[in-house]
Amino acid sequence: MQLDSSPMPYPRAFRETFQRARNAQLRADIDRGRALWRCAWIDGQIAGSMGLVAQDGLGRYQSVQTHPDFRRQGVCSALLAAIADAGAVELGAEQLVIVTDAGSVAERIYRQQGFVAAMPTHGVCLPPQR
Repeated sequence: MQLDSSPMPYPRAFRETFQRARNAQLRADIDRGRALWRCAWIDGQIAGSMGLVAQDGLGRYQSVQTHPDFRRQGVCSALLAAIADAGAVELGAEQLVIVTDAGSVAERIYRQQGFVAAMPTHGVCLPPQR
């Protein structure tokens, strides 16, 4: 699902390599007790997934994704709430942070869940060299 829902406009082989490395880092964080991951399943298919990494009481959502076939069905909202509760209990996350693009559908969902804009973020991405 992560590959099929990825907004990265790069060839699949590049995205697979990137996702494997990212998943390895998240697994290491989970093994160290610094992160957790949750998935939502509908009729035997992954409908959505997301992670939470926490340190010193601060938790940051990771890779929030809803499968295109299950969007607009409350999957993301349910996962946001479930992982917030689990993050507080399992990781001691007292304050939660999520990063999204201004004006996006994701931002609307997060605001509906009680998140407020705190500061703008900016990113730079260089395409891989050929």
